[in-house]
Amino acid sequence: LVPAPSIADQLKVLSGAGTWVPLPTGAAWGAITGTLSAQTDLQAALDARALKTDPRLPSAFVTFSGGTGTPTIRGSFNVSSVVRNAAGDYTINFTSAMSSASNYTFLASVAQAAYDPGVSILNMTASSIRLSVVKWRDYQNVDPFDAATICLTILGGN
Repeated sequence: LVPAPSIADQLKVLSGAGTWVPLPTGAAWGAITGTLSAQTDLQAALDARALKTDPRLPSAFVTFSGGTGTPTIRGSFNVSSVVRNAAGDYTINFTSAMSSASNYTFLASVAQAAYDPGVSILNMTASSIRLSVVKWRDYQNVDPFDAATICLTILGGN
């Protein structure tokens, strides 16, 4: 039922009428120009296909510098701000809240070579997580400290 193409038809497509026709060109047939963010129809189709509720994908992440004053965010997703409450005490605020105040988990790392650092949760809500960053003095005692780099990933919060 499909007509066999000739060698001259190699750059053509089969039309609904059952004939070989030239490929459409130009902006009328799927030409992408400009930036990807300008392709609203393409972005909408991609968003519809994305598995945003997959708990294996990050719900949020942030890399920031500790220290006195306002932490500097170096890279982030779904994080609106990082607040330093005290030495080694940070609140990470989410742009979009998690689905639950306690049904997500985090992975954290701290850049520190001189001693063993630790990170623990002080408080979890749907809109933020508060962390404590400490260094071990000995097997029982810790001191809060501001690490040069702190990385945090939130999973399962969608």
